[in-house]
Amino acid sequence: MTAKAPSPEESLLTLQSCILEATLAHEPPQQLLDQICRLTQKCLSRSVASIMVLGKDGRLHIAAAPDVPMGARADLEGLLPGTQAGSCGHAVSSGQAQFITNALTDDRWLNLLPLTNHYGVLACWSHPIVDRNGSIVGSFALSSFEPRHPADFHRQLLQTAATATAIVLEHAANLEHRHNLQRQLTRKLEIYRALVEEDDLVLRADTEYELLQDTCKTLVHDTPFCAVMIVQPTQDGWRNLAAAGPGSRQIETLLPLVDERSLIARAWREGRSLCDNDNLAAVHGTPWENWAIHHHWIATLATPIMRAGVSWAILVFAADQPQVFDGDIEALCQRIAALLGHGLDQIDLRQHLVALKQKEAHAARSDYLTDLPNRLSLEERLREVEMRSTRLKRPYAIVMLDLDGFKPVNDRYGHAVGDLLLIELATRLRKILRESDFIARLGGDEFVLVLEYLDGNDFQDNLSRSMERLHRVVELPFECEGASIRINISAGVALSSVGRQGDTLLREADAALYQAKDRQSGGSWWQTLGRAAQAPKPEFSPINPFSASAAHLLDRYQNALGPWLDGFVEAFYQQLVQDDLIAPILASVTDTEMVQLKQAQAGHLRFLATPSLQRNELQTVSERLGRIHFLTGVDAALLLRANAAYRDLLGSHLNLTVDARAALSLLNIIDARLGLDIQNQVDAMNQARLALRDVLSFVANAALGAMDNLHALISQLGALFGIRAVVLYRPDAEGFFDIVEAEGPAAARGRVQLSEPTYRVGLVSGHPRGKGVVTRAWHSLRIETVDHVEKDAGMTLWRDMQLALDVRSAVAMPLRDAQGHVLMVLALYGAYPHQFTHEDAQAFVHQLQTIAEHLLLMPNSSPKTGSIPLLTHKEQTHLRQRLFGEGLMLYFQPVIDLRTGQMVKIEALARLNLENGEPLLPGEFLPILGAAERYRLFWLTLQQALAALKRINHCFPTLQVTVNLPPSCLLESDLVARLTKVLDVYDALRHRIAFEVLETEEVDPCRAHETLKSLRELGVELALDDLGGGYGSLLRLIQEPFDVLKIDQNVVRRMTADPLSTLILLSTLIRLADDLDQALVVEGLETPDLIEVAQWLRIPLGQGFAIARPMPIEDLPDWVTHFRLPSKPTLPTSRLGLLALLFQHLPGKSMSTITYDNCPGKTVFTTLDVNEGDEVDAWHRRLHDASISKGDRMVALRHLFQWVGSDHGIEHLAARVLDV
Repeated sequence: MTAKAPSPEESLLTLQSCILEATLAHEPPQQLLDQICRLTQKCLSRSVASIMVLGKDGRLHIAAAPDVPMGARADLEGLLPGTQAGSCGHAVSSGQAQFITNALTDDRWLNLLPLTNHYGVLACWSHPIVDRNGSIVGSFALSSFEPRHPADFHRQLLQTAATATAIVLEHAANLEHRHNLQRQLTRKLEIYRALVEEDDLVLRADTEYELLQDTCKTLVHDTPFCAVMIVQPTQDGWRNLAAAGPGSRQIETLLPLVDERSLIARAWREGRSLCDNDNLAAVHGTPWENWAIHHHWIATLATPIMRAGVSWAILVFAADQPQVFDGDIEALCQRIAALLGHGLDQIDLRQHLVALKQKEAHAARSDYLTDLPNRLSLEERLREVEMRSTRLKRPYAIVMLDLDGFKPVNDRYGHAVGDLLLIELATRLRKILRESDFIARLGGDEFVLVLEYLDGNDFQDNLSRSMERLHRVVELPFECEGASIRINISAGVALSSVGRQGDTLLREADAALYQAKDRQSGGSWWQTLGRAAQAPKPEFSPINPFSASAAHLLDRYQNALGPWLDGFVEAFYQQLVQDDLIAPILASVTDTEMVQLKQAQAGHLRFLATPSLQRNELQTVSERLGRIHFLTGVDAALLLRANAAYRDLLGSHLNLTVDARAALSLLNIIDARLGLDIQNQVDAMNQARLALRDVLSFVANAALGAMDNLHALISQLGALFGIRAVVLYRPDAEGFFDIVEAEGPAAARGRVQLSEPTYRVGLVSGHPRGKGVVTRAWHSLRIETVDHVEKDAGMTLWRDMQLALDVRSAVAMPLRDAQGHVLMVLALYGAYPHQFTHEDAQAFVHQLQTIAEHLLLMPNSSPKTGSIPLLTHKEQTHLRQRLFGEGLMLYFQPVIDLRTGQMVKIEALARLNLENGEPLLPGEFLPILGAAERYRLFWLTLQQALAALKRINHCFPTLQVTVNLPPSCLLESDLVARLTKVLDVYDALRHRIAFEVLETEEVDPCRAHETLKSLRELGVELALDDLGGGYGSLLRLIQEPFDVLKIDQNVVRRMTADPLSTLILLSTLIRLADDLDQALVVEGLETPDLIEVAQWLRIPLGQGFAIARPMPIEDLPDWVTHFRLPSKPTLPTSRLGLLALLFQHLPGKSMSTITYDNCPGKTVFTTLDVNEGDEVDAWHRRLHDASISKGDRMVALRHLFQWVGSDHGIEHLAARVLDV
């Protein structure tokens, strides 16, 4: 027997079932589309099916056509929709099904006649493919090779296939979206890994080139970037600093072609990151086009690298895939650039420290005036010469030089001319020296020459020729400031021999010098001691500066030194205030401290001239003085200049008051002690600098949290010399700063005093307690310094307290999160004036701020915040001050029982009332607040809400008020304790307070869980707000002690655009709340039909504009008097209400057991002119058919949703509502 052919209805059902089964089997989208085509073809003989989708270019492209000839597919590809573009193009342009029964006679086929001629296509039926938003996304077509007229079955067949195709295309889009999300996640993880490696590179890199080149190599290894380069603008264009990846070697040839319109140039000019996710289109027609295509630079991003606070170069990322640079990846690229800039700053700092050390080492070993080597350098050279002479058995000579008549030059022409003469003399001496010779200036007009390699048969002749060359330097006059000055020299020579060291030879050369001066009248300008046996014994020898002889000599002439020092110091400081480098340091001290400073200076000079002074005593005092000088900005060069001036003045004074021989001895003793004093100070300065460098080399412990690492850093800072206290401040909810951490010698006492109400640091800048350096740093977002607490007007309140703690200066640096919000302020208090304002200190403080902020950005270190409104810093500051001044105003929105219409609670909503009376919504001011400010806002809101509830208690004795609780507040250690005190005050309202925990931030779940448990134990109600719209998870709902779940208003708002998905989500949340025995509130009921949906879904509580807008507390009684909630209708009166009713018939829903005959929906459809046997009625029957699968019933529900949402369904529904 021949099998009976299936009926059209059976064919349609078979088609639907097969498509549904294939979809549920998770077959790839392309296979599903091909299967839809083949299944549809089976329902119409001699036909082929095709699916075309509308591209972004506005043209139709083949998505599936498994049995259409390849040539025909090529002719159809890129079809432009229109009235003559066949049935497919016309269906897309018109939005309605098109049936071409004879292609040879139908004008709609005019542009596709080649298909008829070449392939015999004579009929084509097309139906538009419509997505869930009502947008046309393509067409489904059946083409036949004979003229054909469609029957009703064929129309249904085409519509069914188009609907199934829409579902598969949506499924494919969702899959692609998920794949894109996965790709983006993978890219982010790869970039995060690169960030970690970059952090390591910053620590390891020794040079700029190494850091830049290694960064580029790291960023192209296992990341979404195919190439990375770092370029810098020059006067002639751009230069490449480093690059890696395809095309990096050839980049130099193209950089000169960068113009002002390029991404790189614009990023540099605008000082911000710019990206182009379609780089090939951007470079089209430019010299870069072929190069970008060849090396696959599909998407690019350029971001500035900041160095020392200014734009320095551009970091360029290239990807071989389009649309790589979304907001998150762009932010990560910016973090890489910031980290790279930080690394460059670190290298600069290290190089600066090395250069400074070299400079100070040179300064410590050089004469400040002539730049010749000084006494310290001479001592080092003599040790080398001695060892070389001993090893090579070759003698050497030391020549002591002194100018004759130099003092009259100074007296007649002034010291400036005398200095010029000495500089010119040094220049001439350098010119006549051999390579092996060495010349040093001891001070004043005294020089020492070391001559090596004088041995040979004519030793004495070699020495004589050297001395003749030496004398030629003074044979010509010195031209200084228009004056022609002639001057002579005297010299004493000491010759080396076995067993005699350099210091002995120096004393002998000094003695020989005096003999030469005594015998100049005899024509000899130089004398020799040492090797010549006939040389007379010197009348005296220079003595050890710490010997008994030195002590005796100093004791003998104390009267000549003491009174002179006081006058000298006064004149000395008058000169110092004229020095541009020293003047700022002296300006920072008070008048009293200046007197003390002068007394200390005179005391130190007396100390150096103390007869009984020992070397170890001098070292102890010098090292402390060196550390103090370093902290206040005095460097080695300044010390040398000051001490050289002192020595010159002292020499002039001694020459006038004592005999020449005693003056020379005294000057040599004090000069030697001064040299040791300076060297000890320089060594101490270097040690202090190394201590600061150790702090800047702080490495975070990844196993510890941000605060633990900050504590370690602060402890290290507190141990530094000159630091009295290091304090980490954070504002509390009451508008004051709490002390989070405090270290240092004065930290304990200071912490106690700053906790007293009188001295607490305030957050409001206009208050006396809000004028200090900490508050200034918080509001200005900049590092703020105090040169001296006694001179800073803002520090008046704390002046006496800080002076008692030996605090003289301070610096405060704001610590910001990734969004630029200030979280805390780190303050350092110094023992000395000017401690934080000189150049080296400022460099240290800026680096320290970077390190501390880097620690704050460690995982779990700060809560997430929303995007910051586009406000200036001044505007943001004004809003903060207004909010925490008198601008906070609460509005209250009722929450009602959707069954009875009774008000059961009110939600407190914050508004910022501006001076003109305009209220700002939370979304306009909350994003500018940091965690500490949000915590403070919570307490202000709670206090106002409780006060408002108390005012209307006589009207509503059982009414509950809910207050929003930001998740970051759950991390505050004093939340529970403070709330306990508040509840003790408002004990009668204890059980009428509820807190809604927002779902807008991620916080440490363990700490938040413990806090929520403690709050629940206090007897307050807890609600989870924004369910379905934030970071909430099912696990958290189960673990946390919530009493109420609030469905996010954004979920409800999707109802109109996507009713079925929204109903599925709402149904899941209702079931979840029921299973967890938690009350459920739906937000966002802004229209009557949304209220009807909530009623049909049996959601108990609701709030929204359709019920009541937020209002002042005083308006609440009047609203309650006039409000009436429409009762739930017997039958739906709105489209959304009907959809909610239909949804309840799915298996497992509240109305799933109701039969077709008893269904209220049947009555509704009857009033909508739907008759039994109609297509709509058939779908309705299948919805109640328990014998078919849930998938088939879901398909029927989709058809009903589409019909209700169509123009026909809405028209009839509106008419019925009017009748009701």
